[in-house]
Order: sequence, then structure tokens, then C-alpha cells
Amino acid sequence: MKKGIWAIVLLTLLILVTGCDLDLTKMSSSGSEENSEVQQQSSSQSDPSLYETEEESARAPSTHEDQFTITTLNHEWKELSAKVSLSEMIFYGESRGSTNLAGDERVEYSMNFPADWALQGTVFEDSNKKKVAEIAPVILLKQGEEIQFLDYETIEGQILTKEPISFYKYKGTKIILLMGTEVGKWYPHMYMISDGTYGFTVTIYSHNQIRDEVEERLFDDIVKTFRFKP
Repeated sequence: MKKGIWAIVLLTLLILVTGCDLDLTKMSSSGSEENSEVQQQSSSQSDPSLYETEEESARAPSTHEDQFTITTLNHEWKELSAKVSLSEMIFYGESRGSTNLAGDERVEYSMNFPADWALQGTVFEDSNKKKVAEIAPVILLKQGEEIQFLDYETIEGQILTKEPISFYKYKGTKIILLMGTEVGKWYPHMYMISDGTYGFTVTIYSHNQIRDEVEERLFDDIVKTFRFKP
């Protein structure tokens, strides 16, 4: 009789323990699923593409990289051939800048430069690794913007000269600035060039402590080789 009672008690405890294990297994499985769902939601929320609307996607910058090819012409000159994305002018206060345009439209141009210069990104360096020139993004000019593009006013440095220039089929503006630095002064020469559709800017830097007419003629000769390619 006692053996029968103990057998019933043991059977009951076994059922209870097994039931608890099953419940714990279900709870653990449920918890894992919930954690997995939370991790997926967290991962999804960190993906900005899910928040990108069709309009934003259409306005996204071009993924094409700008292409620059250097060709040696002779012992004195090299040629830069570029294929670049377009930008548009933006204005903020008294300053002017540019921002990338959406889409894949690009423009090609070329310009000669001294053989001892090297192009690093959009900056030219001389044989002493000194910055001697810099090219800016090409602007796609809207109707009426050519005048604004060529009539550039800088709030940095002192404008020494500002004059209109023209060559080939282009017109432009040449500005010579005086900039003071901790080690002296220098003279950035800014050239804004337009064919009526596009605007191109190159700044060439003179590190001489006084203006050098021979150097300025070299800068002018460099700019006059510039061409937009059809």
C-alpha cells in the first residue's frame, strides 16, 4: 500500500517537473524570438536607406567619380584632361559656394600646366610639394547666372585688381588678391571662365613677397589653354 502511494507521488512530481521544463523551454524560445525581432528592428532603424523617399533618392548626388588624366606634352608642359560631375551655385550671406547636382550629367575639359607640377586630387603642387594651384567644381549656370558667376566678390583678403578677360570662345574675370599669413604674404590669382553654359574657376598661387609680372604672364598662359570639350 505504502509502495503504491509513493509511486503515485513520484509520478506526480515527474509530471510537474516535465511540465515546468516544457514551459521554460517555450519561454526561452519566445524570449529568443523577441530578442531576435528587437535586433532586426534595431538593425533596420540604423539603415538610412529605409528612410529615403523617392524624391530624396532622385536628388541624391551622382555616384560617378571625377576622372583626371595627365598627359606629358613635352619637357615643359603637361595636359590635364578631366571628366567631372556638375555643381550649382549657392549663396549664403555675402559668400558664394557650390553644391553637387543630382543625376549623372558630366562635363569634360582640358588645361595645360607646367611639367614640374603634380595633381593631388584637385590641388596642384610644385616640385617642393608646395600648393601652387587649385581647381573648383564646374558650375552648371542657370539663366541669368553668368553675370553673378563672373562678378565674384570675395570677403577674404584684399582685392588688388579685378579685370575682365577673354580668350578663345570664353569670357571671364581675373582677380588678384593680397593675403597675409604668419610667414608673410602671397598673391592668389583667381580666374573665373564661362562659355555661357558652364562656369570654371581655377586659383593659382604666387608665394613671392612682391608681385612678379613674369609669373603673372605664366599664370595667364596656363589659363588660356583651358577648353571645355564638346
